[in-house]
Amino acid sequence: MAAVRRVLEARGLAASCVGIVATAEVKRDEPGLLRAAKELSADTIFYPEGELDAVAVPTPSQTVKRRVGTKSVCEAAAMLAAGTDRLLVKKTIAGPVTVAVAAPAD
Repeated sequence: MAAVRRVLEARGLAASCVGIVATAEVKRDEPGLLRAAKELSADTIFYPEGELDAVAVPTPSQTVKRRVGTKSVCEAAAMLAAGTDRLLVKKTIAGPVTVAVAAPAD
């Protein structure tokens, strides 16, 4: 949660604006992610790796592709959850946590 707050604060975004925490299906049981969603009072969405891999993202990663099976987790999940192809915050690594932020198109 500290990493999420740091990323949001650095971009002038309030934690209260987070409505969904989205990630890959493989992270469904990750305790830190579940605690962060609860603390944010946010819904959670877990996407299959194939669905994430189909999203065109600004910063794909071959390392993530090898480890998880998709070229992106945080950017693709954020864009899918928001129903947009634009990010407010591109992939940002904060210690062991990677965060991206998208908002629904107006």
